[in-house]
Amino acid sequence: IVCCGFIAPFSYAQPFELSITKVFWGTLTEIIQAKPGDKNIQLNIVFQNTGETQLSEVTAFLYLYNTPFRDSATNGYIAVAGYPEQVKPGGSMTFTFNLNILEDAGLKVYELPLTVKAKTPRYLTPVEQSYYVKVPLLGEVKFLVTLTPTSIFPGNNSLSLTLENVGSADAKNVKVSISTTQTTVFQKHSNIWYVGIVKSKESKPINLLLFIPNSLTNSPLQFSVRLDYVDAYGVSRFEN
Repeated sequence: IVCCGFIAPFSYAQPFELSITKVFWGTLTEIIQAKPGDKNIQLNIVFQNTGETQLSEVTAFLYLYNTPFRDSATNGYIAVAGYPEQVKPGGSMTFTFNLNILEDAGLKVYELPLTVKAKTPRYLTPVEQSYYVKVPLLGEVKFLVTLTPTSIFPGNNSLSLTLENVGSADAKNVKVSISTTQTTVFQKHSNIWYVGIVKSKESKPINLLLFIPNSLTNSPLQFSVRLDYVDAYGVSRFEN
């Protein structure tokens, strides 16, 4: 999940300058759809050093009071992450926090206080600066696909494919692609349907008109369904 953050420093004196460029759950190779009840999932906050000062021994403290998030290791209200490398001006650093999410968490964007502590050439001791970071908790899209009837016959057949979003988040730009290895013909339509938005707990039927040749009599007919969509975090996904 990729989300831009907004930061607002508490103090006027700025020993270093940072900006948030990304906030996402999971990893860069597997961005996940965070939802209430998730355990030990990674929240990543990416900072860019927008100032002229090199930073070292950087540590971030994320404060979880009055939120549905808890540190997964301690179940406490403060999560700590470090960045061991030096960060030159213009460079980026990622802080990864392992969190639990309460079962009754509300779906919205939470604003969490965060303090960054670092060493700089200008000061003899580490200095710190505080920000707010916007953390989205928007839920998960989860589809259930059913096809009826279960028996069809040679000739023209009418089938109904039902696409149900049993997850807690809406899906956008939903596209359904249906294929089969057997020789069949989709009538009056291609094998692709553009469904649009499928809201949480919503079902949408797709009517299929198929021609089945006599050569497939008493043969099992297998369909492959691919779903392409954009989740609540703005990430494009597909499922087979």
